[in-house]
Amino acid sequence: MSDNIDIDISRITDEMEPYEFRINKNKDFSAYTLKTKLNELYSLIKQEDIEKCSIHYYVVSNGIEVVGRFNISYLLKNGSAGIAYHIVDEFQNRGIGQTVLRFVIGDIFKSLTLINRITIVAITERSKAIATKNGFSLKNPSTKRIFQLTREQWQELQNDMDKSGENYR
Repeated sequence: MSDNIDIDISRITDEMEPYEFRINKNKDFSAYTLKTKLNELYSLIKQEDIEKCSIHYYVVSNGIEVVGRFNISYLLKNGSAGIAYHIVDEFQNRGIGQTVLRFVIGDIFKSLTLINRITIVAITERSKAIATKNGFSLKNPSTKRIFQLTREQWQELQNDMDKSGENYR
């Protein structure tokens, strides 16, 4: 991962639905490069809306096309955040979701220090797999859809990866 990459946001196309979550070309952003398990490189655009307590991450292929989106809503007063994500069909099964979710989790816990837990409602089997590969566990086994990761669990994952030489973020 490298920070502050040079990207021309005006060239990016975003055809993903729903429309209201599309990339805002008039808003400040941060950009990163992420490498997947298949050694493919993707740009990650981050836009924050502090007033709405939300962060949007856009996965960009070839510097021009949004192929995935991770939307975060958070409540600082109760220390929780929720993540919703989608990768377009043609880009699934490449490790993008797992790689980006790992980055997003680290970014949330490092930048929003009052957040103590992150929740994902995983509808599909792929979403469930991405969540569990990143340390999430079922919050309520009877629902089989609501997954949660606490700050303590995340810190343990980081420590384990540090010992093994891997990098969680």
